[in-house]
Amino acid sequence: MLTGSIPASFSALSNLQILSLPVNQLTGTIPNSLSALQNLRLLTVFSNQLQGLIPTGLANLPSLTAVIVSENQLSGCIPSSFTALCGKNVNISNNPGLPNNGDWAAFCANGAGGYNGTLTTTKTGYWHDKTVWSCGAVPQAGDRAVVQHPVTVAPVQLNQAAQVRLEGAGKLIYEAGGLLRMGQ
Repeated sequence: MLTGSIPASFSALSNLQILSLPVNQLTGTIPNSLSALQNLRLLTVFSNQLQGLIPTGLANLPSLTAVIVSENQLSGCIPSSFTALCGKNVNISNNPGLPNNGDWAAFCANGAGGYNGTLTTTKTGYWHDKTVWSCGAVPQAGDRAVVQHPVTVAPVQLNQAAQVRLEGAGKLIYEAGGLLRMGQ
């Protein structure tokens, strides 16, 4: 019944091989600093209330053989670096904020749910609101944006993308003075 967040200071435990904190009430994010644990073999933090993005650096850990982060509230895209973990024991399922609810098999089979330079709207909202976009990121100058919901372009933000494609109910609504810079 642990509560609170995973301490970032765990990254100082340089010989740590197993970090197992499943079925608790942990909140916050999975600290990016865990990516410094070069000896980490197993990370299990399933069935908690963790939020935010999956740290991209975890996939670069040389000893890592298992990552079980299912049944949390993780969001964003599956880091492209995680292709290095295909074939290993990874479970990211039942995270409603991940594409396809965290379908690991689809990610390994064809990259589904991974960031590939394209961001897609997931709901109606403002262009500059990261919760409106897949991967939990606002489109930048080099990104392709697929707008499937009404999105408002506000004047106070730098709104940009390399390309914009409207699909289905997608449309852009410009507030007075709102600009969308396209191209690189």
